[in-house]
Amino acid sequence: MAKPVVIGSLSFRTQKSALDHYKALLHRYQDGDRISDPGDHADLMAIIERYAPILDEVGEPAKGCGQIDHFERRMNTGTGWSNSGFWVVRHGLLGTRTNPQ
Repeated sequence: MAKPVVIGSLSFRTQKSALDHYKALLHRYQDGDRISDPGDHADLMAIIERYAPILDEVGEPAKGCGQIDHFERRMNTGTGWSNSGFWVVRHGLLGTRTNPQ
């Protein structure tokens, strides 16, 4: 049975359709690009807002709450792997990544 997902004002019939939406958003940009479309920015903010209560529960600092300046697509690298993902850039700081993969 499909599990519906609501993220901000977006409703998805399945988790896969939500993932596909955010993958398509990722592929509209190149590594190093700032997320420039206001709708794309709002969709990424909706993810942050959705998970803010979960972060609070485990004692992680809030990622939203007016702290976000913008999002960027950047390359994530580790030992033996690399992929592109979204990075949160906070006001006055380089931020952390959120990766839909």
